[in-house]
Amino acid sequence: RSGAALPRSSVALDGTEFELRVAPLDFPVLGGDVPATAINGSVPAPELHWREGDTVTLAVSNGLSVPTSIHWH
Repeated sequence: RSGAALPRSSVALDGTEFELRVAPLDFPVLGGDVPATAINGSVPAPELHWREGDTVTLAVSNGLSVPTSIHWH
């Protein structure tokens, strides 16, 4: 159906230590599944929240069959 809303994640993670798993996911779109890349099973990826000046630890594992990277804003 045209204009149908796509499912979205509202996952937000707080803290200073994060474990992130990049892996494939069959993502439901308009009545079917399409291959997607998810982080912790979420599309879009979870939002990470911390305060300026915090020291954070990110443990990232790649469950894809190809190399990957994460783009930060």
